Amino acid sequence: MVMTVMFILFFFFFFQAEDGIRDAQESRGLGDVYKRQMQVDAHTDAVLNWDTLMLEQWGMTKNEYAVISTYPTNAASDLGKNANNHWEMPHICEANLGPRGQISNKQASAAANLERPILAPLWAAGLSFSRCHAERNVPNDPMLKGIFSGEEYSRGARLWTHGYDFYSPTRPWIGTWYGPQKKNKGSWHTSPDDMRYAQERLMTLLHWPSSDQSQAAYDKMQGYSLGTRRSLQAYAKFSGLNTMTATKLAKKCILRYVPWETNHDVYAEYPNNKICLLYTSD
Repeated sequence: MVMTVMFILFFFFFFQAEDGIRDAQESRGLGDVYKRQMQVDAHTDAVLNWDTLMLEQWGMTKNEYAVISTYPTNAASDLGKNANNHWEMPHICEANLGPRGQISNKQASAAANLERPILAPLWAAGLSFSRCHAERNVPNDPMLKGIFSGEEYSRGARLWTHGYDFYSPTRPWIGTWYGPQKKNKGSWHTSPDDMRYAQERLMTLLHWPSSDQSQAAYDKMQGYSLGTRRSLQAYAKFSGLNTMTATKLAKKCILRYVPWETNHDVYAEYPNNKICLLYTSD
């Protein structure tokens, strides 16, 4: 049985986790760091009881910093269904390398008969399910105005260097309407100055060749920079894209977990901000 779930683009839906895990500090309702969040496109559907099913997907990773992320299956044909009789699932493991840090994920490859979610090298904006602290620690950069190609890779690089890991799900509980089915209307406009600044900011973040690597440039990115738990060099090897040399490496579909390079306590980087802010689509 499939039900339509109304989501708002670039907003997040939060719900109460029921795993019994709580922080030592007093709970503050849906703002608690142990709640989950999901980001999807507006043209998205879900099966009945999707919230419980996605909690199960996340739980199977056994990773506090897991992010279930991929381009969802086609809602028109495969939502909730056993595709090709072997539970074929989208698995994003390659991206296109464009100029000035404008990297775009390629069409998803496929993984089948998964017993548990598998590591993926790239983050996808079409589906991102994680603990709330992922959004709190690594929020969308509001200064990347007008950036489409580059938005996903830059957010993924920030998440991964902050210690988060991406996983492709085992079942199609979330689906997206693609092509003309989503009935696009209109578009957005970004001023040339805003676009120029956003591109320069993106290049600085990714250490793109000839980018501004001055302290002043990094000061402007405070709160939206790379993390320290893993390096950008390590992410280049993991993702198959080296932004520091603007080169594409081998496609990465089968991966091993990369340990953190630091021994920080899980909240050591954020001692004064342990509560995830609540955003709703209301």
